[in-house]
Amino acid sequence: GKSTFALATAVRLKVPTLYFCADTAAWTMGVRLVSMLTNETQEAVEERLKANLLAFVDSGKGIVGIHSATDTYKGWKEYNEMMGGAFVKHPWGSGDTVRVKNLDPKHPVNASFKGEGITLKDEIYKFRNDTASPADRRMLLALDANGTDMAKDTDDLRSLYPIAWVDTWGKGRVFYCSLGHNDEIYMNPVVMEHYLAGIQYALGELKADATPQAVLSPAQASQLR
Repeated sequence: GKSTFALATAVRLKVPTLYFCADTAAWTMGVRLVSMLTNETQEAVEERLKANLLAFVDSGKGIVGIHSATDTYKGWKEYNEMMGGAFVKHPWGSGDTVRVKNLDPKHPVNASFKGEGITLKDEIYKFRNDTASPADRRMLLALDANGTDMAKDTDDLRSLYPIAWVDTWGKGRVFYCSLGHNDEIYMNPVVMEHYLAGIQYALGELKADATPQAVLSPAQASQLR
């Protein structure tokens, strides 16, 4: 098949802290064209390193966020805007079975779902109200109320619980998916193909539309404001 800079093998990684240098354009687990942030929560980052990361993506490179990349640097406004979401809680825990809705069946990053959603067991994040808005980024996956116990969210029930999206940041590209707390997620071929497509999008190898589109009725959208 075609060669790719993207990783074909999924490995669960923990990034102890942010090591980003504009000279090498690489993170601890980054590569030349894309940086990835996975399962770790961090807050304190030197201002110089923060500026380097933003400039790296803005220049036309890519960034990929998996699972708790949105539970990271929640006090860093620009990072929250770039990654697209800021974690509040996970009403659905690692032991809960949920249904994931395919919001954009024809989108190339969602190709592995073959037009369908998926049922799995994993944490589902709820994001801060001022983040993860479908008006700002292209939403790909969300929690499906049909097949999910919505009573698990005991306060502020939302019309939309986004799970995955693509976006742009300056000249660069962003892919994020919140799935990934449970180890078995990284053994699910459908989810792994979704991740791979997202990484290829962030690399610029896979052309995909990141234009926001309506995924809610006007009445539902008004509830998010």
